[in-house]
Amino acid sequence: MGTNLYKILNMVTGNKELCRLLKYPMPNIYDQSLPTDDECLELMGKNILLVPKIPEIDKVEGSFLVVLFESFDTQEKNNEFILTGITFDVLCPHRDWLISGESLRPFLMMAEISEMFHKQRMNNVGILNFEKAERFSLSPDLSGYTMLFSIHDFN
Repeated sequence: MGTNLYKILNMVTGNKELCRLLKYPMPNIYDQSLPTDDECLELMGKNILLVPKIPEIDKVEGSFLVVLFESFDTQEKNNEFILTGITFDVLCPHRDWLISGESLRPFLMMAEISEMFHKQRMNNVGILNFEKAERFSLSPDLSGYTMLFSIHDFN
Protein backbone atom coordinates (compact mmCIF):
# COMPACT_ATOMS: atom_id res chain seq x y z
CA MET A 1 0.00 0.00 0.00
CA GLY A 2 2.89 2.38 0.72
CA THR A 3 3.92 2.57 -2.94
CA ASN A 4 0.38 3.46 -3.97
CA LEU A 5 -0.01 6.06 -1.25
CA TYR A 6 3.27 7.66 -2.35
CA LYS A 7 2.07 7.67 -5.96
CA ILE A 8 -1.24 9.29 -4.96
CA LEU A 9 0.51 11.99 -2.93
CA ASN A 10 2.97 12.70 -5.74
CA MET A 11 0.09 13.08 -8.17
CA VAL A 12 -1.85 15.38 -5.82
CA THR A 13 1.12 17.61 -4.95
CA GLY A 14 2.17 17.61 -8.61
CA ASN A 15 -1.18 19.04 -9.71
CA LYS A 16 -0.59 22.80 -9.47
CA GLU A 17 -4.21 23.69 -10.20
CA LEU A 18 -5.46 21.45 -7.37
CA CYS A 19 -2.81 22.92 -5.06
CA ARG A 20 -3.95 26.44 -5.97
CA LEU A 21 -7.55 25.49 -5.14
CA LEU A 22 -6.42 24.07 -1.79
CA LYS A 23 -4.02 26.86 -0.85
CA TYR A 24 -5.77 30.13 -1.72
CA PRO A 25 -9.14 30.78 -0.03
CA MET A 26 -10.00 33.99 -1.91
CA PRO A 27 -12.72 34.15 -4.57
CA ASN A 28 -10.39 35.68 -7.18
CA ILE A 29 -8.17 32.61 -7.13
CA TYR A 30 -7.11 32.99 -10.77
CA ASP A 31 -5.39 36.26 -9.87
CA GLN A 32 -2.99 34.14 -7.82
CA SER A 33 -0.03 32.48 -9.48
CA LEU A 34 0.22 28.71 -9.44
CA PRO A 35 2.04 27.50 -6.33
CA THR A 36 5.64 26.36 -6.66
CA ASP A 37 6.65 22.73 -6.12
CA ASP A 38 7.80 23.61 -2.59
CA GLU A 39 4.54 25.39 -1.81
CA CYS A 40 2.59 22.33 -2.99
CA LEU A 41 4.69 20.07 -0.75
CA GLU A 42 4.07 22.41 2.20
CA LEU A 43 0.34 21.63 1.91
CA MET A 44 1.05 18.09 3.16
CA GLY A 45 -0.14 17.72 6.74
CA LYS A 46 -2.03 21.04 6.58
CA ASN A 47 -4.41 20.95 3.62
CA ILE A 48 -3.60 17.49 2.20
CA LEU A 49 -4.15 14.85 4.85
CA LEU A 50 -3.80 11.10 5.18
CA VAL A 51 -5.68 10.87 8.45
CA PRO A 52 -9.37 11.66 8.94
CA LYS A 53 -8.72 14.62 11.25
CA ILE A 54 -9.15 18.17 9.98
CA PRO A 55 -7.22 20.99 11.69
CA GLU A 56 -9.25 23.71 13.34
CA ILE A 57 -10.71 25.81 10.55
CA ASP A 58 -9.51 29.08 12.14
CA LYS A 59 -5.88 27.90 12.22
CA VAL A 60 -5.40 26.76 8.60
CA GLU A 61 -6.26 28.77 5.51
CA GLY A 62 -7.64 27.12 2.43
CA SER A 63 -9.51 23.92 1.76
CA PHE A 64 -8.73 20.32 2.58
CA LEU A 65 -8.23 17.03 0.82
CA VAL A 66 -8.24 13.83 2.88
CA VAL A 67 -7.04 10.68 1.10
CA LEU A 68 -8.00 7.37 2.70
CA PHE A 69 -7.82 3.73 1.77
CA GLU A 70 -11.51 3.15 2.32
CA SER A 71 -12.27 -0.53 2.19
CA PHE A 72 -10.58 -3.87 2.14
CA ASP A 73 -12.21 -7.11 1.18
CA THR A 74 -11.41 -10.74 0.50
CA GLN A 75 -12.19 -12.53 -2.72
CA GLU A 76 -13.11 -16.18 -3.25
CA LYS A 77 -9.95 -16.75 -5.29
CA ASN A 78 -7.72 -14.84 -2.88
CA ASN A 79 -8.18 -14.93 0.90
CA GLU A 80 -5.71 -12.10 1.47
CA PHE A 81 -7.04 -8.60 2.03
CA ILE A 82 -7.47 -6.63 -1.16
CA LEU A 83 -7.91 -2.89 -1.33
CA THR A 84 -11.28 -2.25 -2.95
CA GLY A 85 -11.85 1.47 -2.38
CA ILE A 86 -10.06 4.79 -2.05
CA THR A 87 -11.83 7.96 -0.96
CA PHE A 88 -10.94 11.58 -1.49
CA ASP A 89 -12.74 13.89 0.94
CA VAL A 90 -12.94 17.39 -0.55
CA LEU A 91 -13.71 19.90 2.21
CA CYS A 92 -14.11 23.65 1.89
CA PRO A 93 -15.12 26.35 4.34
CA HIS A 94 -18.51 27.69 3.22
CA ARG A 95 -17.05 31.20 2.89
CA ASP A 96 -14.64 29.86 0.20
CA TRP A 97 -17.02 27.84 -1.99
CA LEU A 98 -17.72 30.53 -4.59
CA ILE A 99 -14.87 31.42 -6.96
CA SER A 100 -15.08 34.56 -9.13
CA GLY A 101 -18.87 34.54 -8.93
CA GLU A 102 -19.21 31.63 -11.34
CA SER A 103 -17.56 28.45 -10.10
CA LEU A 104 -17.79 26.35 -6.96
CA ARG A 105 -14.45 25.33 -5.45
CA PRO A 106 -15.45 21.77 -4.46
CA PHE A 107 -16.55 20.97 -8.02
CA LEU A 108 -13.32 22.31 -9.50
CA MET A 109 -11.32 20.25 -7.00
CA MET A 110 -13.33 17.11 -7.77
CA ALA A 111 -12.81 17.63 -11.50
CA GLU A 112 -9.03 17.74 -10.99
CA ILE A 113 -9.11 14.61 -8.82
CA SER A 114 -11.32 12.72 -11.27
CA GLU A 115 -9.05 13.65 -14.18
CA MET A 116 -6.00 12.39 -12.28
CA PHE A 117 -7.37 9.14 -10.88
CA HIS A 118 -10.29 7.82 -12.96
CA LYS A 119 -9.04 4.82 -14.97
CA GLN A 120 -5.58 5.17 -13.34
CA ARG A 121 -3.68 1.92 -12.76
CA MET A 122 -2.18 1.53 -9.29
CA ASN A 123 0.67 -0.93 -8.71
CA ASN A 124 -0.42 -4.21 -7.12
CA VAL A 125 -3.98 -2.94 -6.80
CA GLY A 126 -5.70 -2.47 -10.13
CA ILE A 127 -7.49 0.23 -12.04
CA LEU A 128 -9.34 2.95 -10.13
CA ASN A 129 -12.88 3.67 -11.27
CA PHE A 130 -14.80 6.71 -10.09
CA GLU A 131 -18.04 5.46 -8.54
CA LYS A 132 -19.77 8.42 -6.91
CA ALA A 133 -19.48 11.59 -4.88
CA GLU A 134 -21.71 12.29 -1.91
CA ARG A 135 -22.16 15.59 -0.15
CA PHE A 136 -21.58 15.85 3.58
CA SER A 137 -21.33 18.55 6.19
CA LEU A 138 -18.66 18.37 8.86
CA SER A 139 -19.62 21.49 10.81
CA PRO A 140 -21.69 24.66 10.40
CA ASP A 141 -18.68 26.18 8.59
CA LEU A 142 -17.19 23.26 6.64
CA SER A 143 -18.66 20.85 4.11
CA GLY A 144 -17.83 19.11 0.89
CA TYR A 145 -17.96 15.80 -0.93
CA THR A 146 -16.56 12.32 -0.53
CA MET A 147 -15.42 10.85 -3.83
CA LEU A 148 -15.29 7.06 -3.95
CA PHE A 149 -13.02 5.26 -6.38
CA SER A 150 -13.45 1.49 -6.53
CA ILE A 151 -11.08 -1.12 -7.86
CA HIS A 152 -12.48 -3.90 -10.03
CA ASP A 153 -9.56 -5.11 -12.15
CA PHE A 154 -7.17 -6.50 -9.58
CA ASN A 155 -3.50 -6.95 -10.49
